[in-house]
Amino acid sequence: MEKYLSYIKKDDLEAIQLKLQELLASLHIFYSNLRGIHWNIKDTNFFVIHEKTQNLYEYIEKIIDVVAERSRMLGYDSEFRYSEFMKKSFIKELDIESTSNFLPSMQNIVCSIDEILKNIFGMRKLLDTAGDYGTANIMDDIMSDLEKHLWMHKAILENCNCFCHDEHESKYCECDTK
Repeated sequence: MEKYLSYIKKDDLEAIQLKLQELLASLHIFYSNLRGIHWNIKDTNFFVIHEKTQNLYEYIEKIIDVVAERSRMLGYDSEFRYSEFMKKSFIKELDIESTSNFLPSMQNIVCSIDEILKNIFGMRKLLDTAGDYGTANIMDDIMSDLEKHLWMHKAILENCNCFCHDEHESKYCECDTK
C-alpha cells in the first residue's frame, strides 16, 4: 500500500508536507499568542478584546486540527512538539508585556493573520501545480475565513488615537511595538 496519494507525485507531496508543517507550527504559535492576549489584556476595551481573541483562538484551534489531519491524509505524521514549532514557525512568540497592551496586541494579531494569509497564498501555486485540489480547497476555505478576521481586526485599529496615523497613510496602526 502506498504511503501517499497515488495521483500526486511523491516529490510534490513532500514539498506540500513541508509547507503544511510550517503552517501548522505557525498556527500553534499564533494560537499561543492569542491565548496570552486573551488572558493578559489590560485595556478599557477589555471585554471586546477578550471575546474577540477567544473567538479567534477557537477558530485557529479548529484549523490546526484540519491542517494536521490533512498531513495525515497525505501520508505523513503531524508535528506536535512546541520545540519543533518554534524552529519552523514564521510567527514569533510574543513576550508577556506585548500581550497586555492594546496596540502591540492588536498589531500583532493583524500582522500574524497577514503573514498566515501570505504563506497560504504562496502555497497555492505549489498545490495547483501538484494537482492537490483537496489541500487547495482546504487552504481556500481558511483564507476566506482569515480574510474576514483580518478585516475585523484592522477595523479595531482604524480609530486608534496614536500618533502614527498622522505620520503614515496606513489602514492600521504601525506604532513601534518593540
